[in-house]
Amino acid sequence: MVNPAAERRLLWPLVRSAARLPWAMTLWGVQQAVNLMRPGRTGRQALSAFDAMSRTASEHLGDATESLYRTGEHLQGGLIEATSALVSRGVAEGSALSQAWAALAQPLTRGGGRHDTDTGS
Repeated sequence: MVNPAAERRLLWPLVRSAARLPWAMTLWGVQQAVNLMRPGRTGRQALSAFDAMSRTASEHLGDATESLYRTGEHLQGGLIEATSALVSRGVAEGSALSQAWAALAQPLTRGGGRHDTDTGS
């Protein structure tokens, strides 16, 4: 049988814990953005952090939400691959918009966060 007094004692710690999660996730996202913008970074640190966080969160899902997560993950992956292919094709064909997107992504893929104006010192 459930003890109502014990349940009430758990209520406020549960509320505090639930309220901390969005704040922690927001700051974690900011930290990853900062990591991507730092000169000399290749994005590996952020990639590792995103993979670890996704893996940890998915390990706490139940059967139904795990299936939903995997479906969403598959759909997102397909959209990202399609977008990448379109941007790559647009760059090859000289599309100004695709070239602009490729320029934005360049620090994440090749320059390790450095801009063309960085001297490396």
